[in-house]
Amino acid sequence: MPPWFGLFTLALEDKYGAKIEFVNLSEGGRCAVWGADHIAARQGALEPDLMVIAFGMNDATSGRNADEFAGAVRRIMACQKPGCEFILVGSMVANAECPFRGDYRGLARALREFADTNTAVVDVGALHEYLLTRKGYIDMTQNNVNHPNDFLARCYAMSILRLFE
Repeated sequence: MPPWFGLFTLALEDKYGAKIEFVNLSEGGRCAVWGADHIAARQGALEPDLMVIAFGMNDATSGRNADEFAGAVRRIMACQKPGCEFILVGSMVANAECPFRGDYRGLARALREFADTNTAVVDVGALHEYLLTRKGYIDMTQNNVNHPNDFLARCYAMSILRLFE
């Protein structure tokens, strides 16, 4: 199955009957500060109409605080052309039994501060916490630590797609 961003792109193409060029500028295991430091070089001449920014998991597990995280997201957003719209995605949570869990909720609160007419925030972590009241952590992850499985990837995609209803 495609990752959540692939599911999201396919669903938008189906909904609007148009080909969507999705370019993933991320690199596994990186934090928002890395994204901010590398956005210009990785983006090149691309001028997206919509940018999905989905950092947080590695930021939380590496102990980044909300101010540093928000500053990095702000720097990424500042590199875009006027009129670019944004979807900021708050991360799922790491397993509560992990010693490096981090402050996911603080990072998600920091993202909410960006919400305005051209920026939507989707807090997948809040949904994930709710699902954890009904379902075991291992049932939603690939590694029982911090990577979504097919079920949670669908939850990511569905949560973001609700913005387009």
